[in-house]
Amino acid sequence: MKQDKTIKELYEKYKKPDMTRAERQELMETIYRERYKQDPRKPITQKGQALLNLVFGAVMTVESVLELTCARLLGSNGLGILSMVSMAVILLMIFFEHKRKKEPADEMTKTFMLKAASLAAVCELTVMFVMMLAVIIVNNARGINNIVVNCDQLFDTASLLLGVYMTVRYGAYLWLDRAPACEEE
Repeated sequence: MKQDKTIKELYEKYKKPDMTRAERQELMETIYRERYKQDPRKPITQKGQALLNLVFGAVMTVESVLELTCARLLGSNGLGILSMVSMAVILLMIFFEHKRKKEPADEMTKTFMLKAASLAAVCELTVMFVMMLAVIIVNNARGINNIVVNCDQLFDTASLLLGVYMTVRYGAYLWLDRAPACEEE
């Protein structure tokens, strides 16, 4: 119960209005570390968590691409089976991730995550631009002047963009966080 008192005291400190933003952030990190120490679950490292999120993003991307491109070819039965399998994979990954406590991020991890997030944002904007360009080119070739978008296509496009963002972000993080070649020998 001593740790519970420590966390309560830290929260009381956090509520004081005379603290700066940097002090509040530092105090919140201290609270997070205290709660991490108190959590009885097995830990998962930052790399392990990034790998799970990378697989999660890849599954979302593949499912969204298949739903956007192959919906007419597979029909409702084939697409339903594909959706159920991908949803089962996603639920298993979420279940596995919540069974473990997340390791607190250090300064290098935060720096790598910021770099990876900026790269992912650029990739997502590029994917959006390419998709828009492809739709315009295909519609001009067919002689169609207006575009009709239904809810399924909008949802699949949003899922695709989220999957691309997660895949690129966590893939870039894992690439940035790898051990240099000189250390591997």
